[in-house]
Amino acid sequence: MTPIVIAAAAAVVLILILVVLVVVIRAVRARSRPRWPQALPSHVPLSPTAIVCPFCKREYDPPETGDRCPGCGAAAPRKR
Repeated sequence: MTPIVIAAAAAVVLILILVVLVVVIRAVRARSRPRWPQALPSHVPLSPTAIVCPFCKREYDPPETGDRCPGCGAAAPRKR
């Protein structure tokens, strides 16, 4: 074998070792990070007067949106 072939083979082996090392390091880091937040915030309504649209199920505050659902434009239900 010529010195050039030996050098090329050494370079290929070195590159393969570096690629494997990077993959292993990324896998270890991915496993050490938590996948989900520890505590999810509970559902908090927008305000005490917030309602859920009966058509699109979006929560909104009628006084802030002109008594119209911002999602589908339906009128707010009447108060009884």
